Amino acid sequence: MHHTSRVSLALVLTLSACSLIKVNGKPLGGSASSPSPEPTEASPSPQPSHVSSSPEHDDEAPQNATPEERAEWRKGYHARRAERERKQAAEQSRLVAESRKGQPGWCQEYRISESVEIDLSKLKDLESTAYDESDNANHFAAFMCSTRGKHRELKPKVLELRAKWMKAQGFDEQDFLAKVRSLDWDGKKYASFPGPVSQMESADAIKLDRLGSQASMLARFSYADVCTDMSRGGNNSLLAKIGCSRESLDRAKAFAEIDATAGITPGVRFQLRKLVRTTVQDHDKLRAEIAALAKDEPGIAQLVAIADAQRKEWAAPSAERTKLVAQLEAMEAATAANKRSGFTGCEATTYAAWADQVKGATFSKATDSNAVNVVMTAAFRDADSYLAFQALVLCAKGSGVSSVIETDGSAIVRRGPRTATMAAWVAARDSIKFDNKAHDGVVPHSSFFLRGRVLEGTIAKLTPAGETLTISFKQELFKRKDCVASKKTGKLGFYTDGRAYAEEVCTKFEMVTHDSSPEDISVPAFWAKGLKPGMFLLVSQDQGFPIAALNAREGAGTWALGAPVK
Repeated sequence: MHHTSRVSLALVLTLSACSLIKVNGKPLGGSASSPSPEPTEASPSPQPSHVSSSPEHDDEAPQNATPEERAEWRKGYHARRAERERKQAAEQSRLVAESRKGQPGWCQEYRISESVEIDLSKLKDLESTAYDESDNANHFAAFMCSTRGKHRELKPKVLELRAKWMKAQGFDEQDFLAKVRSLDWDGKKYASFPGPVSQMESADAIKLDRLGSQASMLARFSYADVCTDMSRGGNNSLLAKIGCSRESLDRAKAFAEIDATAGITPGVRFQLRKLVRTTVQDHDKLRAEIAALAKDEPGIAQLVAIADAQRKEWAAPSAERTKLVAQLEAMEAATAANKRSGFTGCEATTYAAWADQVKGATFSKATDSNAVNVVMTAAFRDADSYLAFQALVLCAKGSGVSSVIETDGSAIVRRGPRTATMAAWVAARDSIKFDNKAHDGVVPHSSFFLRGRVLEGTIAKLTPAGETLTISFKQELFKRKDCVASKKTGKLGFYTDGRAYAEEVCTKFEMVTHDSSPEDISVPAFWAKGLKPGMFLLVSQDQGFPIAALNAREGAGTWALGAPVK
């Protein structure tokens, strides 16, 4: 049997297929695994002219062989047959390898079978397709793994088309293979990964502000992703849109952080990169939307200007702010560690910083109905005031001298550019004017951390008792004409809810003296430093916290939130 040096792949595949077809229980094409027939001394029969009579290629001894030659032939039969089958297998492997030249190695690794037919029309306009990623990726993969002649001829064009499609999707080769394999998130939480990815867990405005320059780019993307979702509805959607649109995002840096994270599986990597890509797209659209709105609405332009000013201010903080941020970071770290040693000696330094900030705050007559707003607005003039006060609050809690204050969520929070933007909007609420009346009320009113009833009165005496201080107030006597005697009329009256009562009429009026001063109240001694008898004091009854003091009922402010203002 003559062997050609080159055989087409189609012929090899046909021969391979034929080897699996059985006729009368025997393989048609033969198989290395089938029992080999024993050599026979067949009766003479005509041989085709193209078949050699050499015993190297025949399964039967030559017809004219002598008995001795036949015996010798039988000795080498099995070796000759094994060698012949080895050569055939090697040739088939060579032909298959020849046909797979240029085929990616992952075709066999991922067991991507050659398609019987690939619909070329499904690859039309893929470079402009934004979705159906898996379907498109699988079509490209099938083409790249195909060894069919027509597909191999089209491969350069298909690869060019794939490159355009991948660019439109923002894919790299690992993204492409992740889609081919349909890999997905493995259920782990962000916090289970080290480094930048861990910061993505619950990345809200206050968390990002607290991280400051240590915030990873992935944390910024996670915040922007959630923030963008919030901007799609709700009462404060306009503010959320503006706040989100000011976030600075760097896709390349986020991708680098993903690849630098240990333990990232291909599926997790793909999903993180997808979040980055889609967030960039949404963010770009949001910025364009806000820019267009600001051109037509002066109120929105004001909000954008305030937000940009805060970003600029925090991007290049003053030396004083840098110092205050470091002080607060130390108190936050000590709070997180929950160790007393972290608060050793903090009272003196944090109190001094707060006293320096509140000095110069000016406010005058503040009644119990607006005392909190008046004092807070005066005391917290900028971010530096908040940074100093919050460090003092954490120090007081950590060292055990006071734990009555929670400032988070209030209008004074200015921990970084994001929370400071909201505080600045609230502070400027009355000066922001919208042309469109539908936007009226979009900026919320101030909400401070001291709420409830406010007591007011002149301090008569201060009585310390350990970590508390009891404040007694000077009597505030006044006279009022009151009924001092009455009699029943014998008639029934009715309340609005239908209940009956016995009617009475006053028979005698007199001027009666009353005391309007509050009852004694105990407050943390730590927050009462600087209070003196004679000051007119405003104090939160519900939280037992001194708010402010004036030099007289109608006078000017002299003390606020634990420190003198003059």
